[in-house]
Amino acid sequence: MQTKGCATITTMMTALENPPDQPPDAEDQKVDTGSALINQKFAEVDTRFDRVDARFNEVDARLDRVDKDIGELKSDMRTGFQELRAEMNTRFIALEAAIGSFQRTMIAVIVVALIMNKIL
Repeated sequence: MQTKGCATITTMMTALENPPDQPPDAEDQKVDTGSALINQKFAEVDTRFDRVDARFNEVDARLDRVDKDIGELKSDMRTGFQELRAEMNTRFIALEAAIGSFQRTMIAVIVVALIMNKIL
């Protein structure tokens, strides 16, 4: 057996769970309007995020191109430095040969000068 208070609560809960067919009141319309506005704002935010994602993809593609260009530049510089080293080594070898020849010539001149002056 239910008390009078429990019966009233049960009746009210049943009425709230199964509302009669009635037109939406002003509060329901405000909720619907607010919900539509929120959905519109979420759609705008989604659109903005899509634009941001597109920009990030564009930046990422640019960075990939920059990385590729830097890699090519490193390769070109490495090749250029190797060629420069080879050329410098060739020139240093030629310079050493020229200095060696000059030294031998100078020694010969000094020896001849000493012999002519009868120092040797």
